[in-house]
Amino acid sequence: MRDRKRTLIGLSALLAAGVAACGGSSSSSNSATWSNLTRVTVSAVQPSVNQPPGDKPNRVVFTTPQQLQTVTKALNADHIQKASHATSDTGCAGGIQIAIVVTQKGGKTTRLGAYRCGTTTTGDIAGNLNGFLTRTGVRVA
Repeated sequence: MRDRKRTLIGLSALLAAGVAACGGSSSSSNSATWSNLTRVTVSAVQPSVNQPPGDKPNRVVFTTPQQLQTVTKALNADHIQKASHATSDTGCAGGIQIAIVVTQKGGKTTRLGAYRCGTTTTGDIAGNLNGFLTRTGVRVA
């Protein structure tokens, strides 16, 4: 439990630092407008569960023009953006770590992270995360 929490805290700090270093991609007023995307990666892993050998974490990479059009619409429709302030896990065990990495033309990368446990989601992702995951077909176990 202590190692998992330390890992999550470190990952949250790393994600926040990465987003701050990139300057984010939108304001915190839920008016995000994503455009000119070249790659979007969405992953969902359950860090408290050891994966069976050969089993890969749920990771979806969007790179084709049609995929990028779909994910851009989903990001905008669900107002996905960096939250004005990150929230942290309150000690819940057994949750799912969700990461979204958005790369725009010119190489600008925005990293967002969330931890979902039960009905609570913490992290630095603002917007309708459930709607975004549903629109893009990303399965969260």
